[in-house]
Amino acid sequence: MTAGPSRRRLLAAVATAPALALAITPVSPVAATELSDWHRLRGTFEAARAAADRYHRRTYKPFWDEVEAATGVAPSLLLARTARDGTVRHVRIAPGSSSADYLPGQQAEVATILDNYRAWWARFEASEGRPDWTAVRDQMDRLFDAEEAARRALMAKPAPDGEALAYKVSLALESDELAPTDRAVLHRDAVRVACAHSQAVETI
Repeated sequence: MTAGPSRRRLLAAVATAPALALAITPVSPVAATELSDWHRLRGTFEAARAAADRYHRRTYKPFWDEVEAATGVAPSLLLARTARDGTVRHVRIAPGSSSADYLPGQQAEVATILDNYRAWWARFEASEGRPDWTAVRDQMDRLFDAEEAARRALMAKPAPDGEALAYKVSLALESDELAPTDRAVLHRDAVRVACAHSQAVETI
């Protein structure tokens, strides 16, 4: 199986293609339709992203801060153990375990750790089960799903010109790692835009 272009090679090709192709203006009916479709998909994506960002900022984040304040920070499940040479190491206590599972000298400390964690977990479950918080989480998930679907549709649409290609590159580079699907479509677009420019130059 042949490997796809590397991130470095892909970005080098993409960096060249927009500069060559930005001057190309679609003039045929087909090109004009492609450009119109592209702007429609871009508008849908940007509207979906704005809606998700707005809901996260105005509703989800304040609600989460309230839930987190009521629940508190999860207590540590680490039990410190000191070796004969003075070295301290930490052992994680399993939430479902019992203090009786540990050495007699550790049981009191383990019992305290488990009691604190289980009290926190009860508060957490109570907060998570609130109908209003469930509704907020579900709505946030729907908005994120809509944004991701709009992004996939936009990235799958062939870039009609260099400006569109540059926009797709900026979206792809929002993540630290270039997704394989993004790598494939950007490589395809870079070749397509560069070829379109070459054909336009030949007709001059």
